Amino acid sequence: MESSATAWEPNRWKGPKSTWRTHTEEDRLLWQSMKKIEDQDLSVHLYNAFALKRQAQNPATAQNLVVKTVRNP
Repeated sequence: MESSATAWEPNRWKGPKSTWRTHTEEDRLLWQSMKKIEDQDLSVHLYNAFALKRQAQNPATAQNLVVKTVRNP
């Protein structure tokens, strides 16, 4: 017996996987680039948090540790 979730799926692709990948390639590339930017922002945030913590412990050793990012308009 099929559940109601699998019994009716109007957006279910029935063609070859390669065709689906071709149709969705642009969307997948966009998602990957957005994820990469998000990951870079997180890494900069974590590094800055580390630098602030280090600065609180010893200001002399933490000079110039904070990274600034530039956003394109």
